Amino acid sequence: MNRRSFVKKSGALAAASTFLSPAALFDKRLNQYGAMLYTVRDLMKTDPANTLLRIREMGYFEVEHAGYDEGTFYGLEPKDFKTLCYQRGLRIRSGHVQTGFTDYSKMRTMVRDWEAALDDMAEIDQEYVVLAYLQEIERKTIDDYKRIADLLNQCGEMSRKKGIRMAYHNHAFEFEPIDGQVPMDVLLEITDEKLVTFEMDLYWVHKANVDPVTYFEKYPKRFELWHVKDMDNSEEQFFTEVGTGVIDWERMFSNSKQAGLKLFYVEQDECREHNPLRSLEISREYLSSIRY
Repeated sequence: MNRRSFVKKSGALAAASTFLSPAALFDKRLNQYGAMLYTVRDLMKTDPANTLLRIREMGYFEVEHAGYDEGTFYGLEPKDFKTLCYQRGLRIRSGHVQTGFTDYSKMRTMVRDWEAALDDMAEIDQEYVVLAYLQEIERKTIDDYKRIADLLNQCGEMSRKKGIRMAYHNHAFEFEPIDGQVPMDVLLEITDEKLVTFEMDLYWVHKANVDPVTYFEKYPKRFELWHVKDMDNSEEQFFTEVGTGVIDWERMFSNSKQAGLKLFYVEQDECREHNPLRSLEISREYLSSIRY
């Protein structure tokens, strides 16, 4: 390196150091992430405009919807829901659909037409569609899970043609062995990673007394989406604001690359100590300070 280059690079580093502390040069921080609207589901029914505005004001940049029903999002037409979110500076890259997958041959969810549902989601610029939950009748045997995995592949093939990626969201029951097999492993092994990814709900994995990192190691890059929610330190192991519970979030995020994480959403199924908006705000405040 000649003297001129050395001086130039030294000057650039000096300038950078005036803006970045030594810790910032080495520590990773979490940047843009979203709020799962299931947390504020009641508010979204009564006052979606102000609810979304409040979410953006507290520092979230994205939302994941959980209110799609027969062609509308929280009762709004796709274009109207998209406009409402975008006017408030919020992206909608992911959203949930509920089940009714018992009629496997017709590839039904709660919507009447899967392809039409994908068109609605494409209209709001959605990148992921997530199967939210399996009804108990749909998951009694390992063969049921194998059929679900096959169906996810079929749905994933259809969604890929629309530019949307299929995903599956877990609870705790997928980790309860059936006839010596773990349903979550069956879903991961049968689904095609090119067609189907997973949204790991970190609360429910801990609730099942399973270490999420073992799954990141066993199935690397399969968990592009996360739900970030915490567990309180009680016998009930109830939901609580992120950073106030027992989950080691620095360890979770230190393993995010191996997991394949691309997007994550803060969620709290039930809020006891605070209203849902305040709970989202507390979680946001903690996540903005985390180092990993």
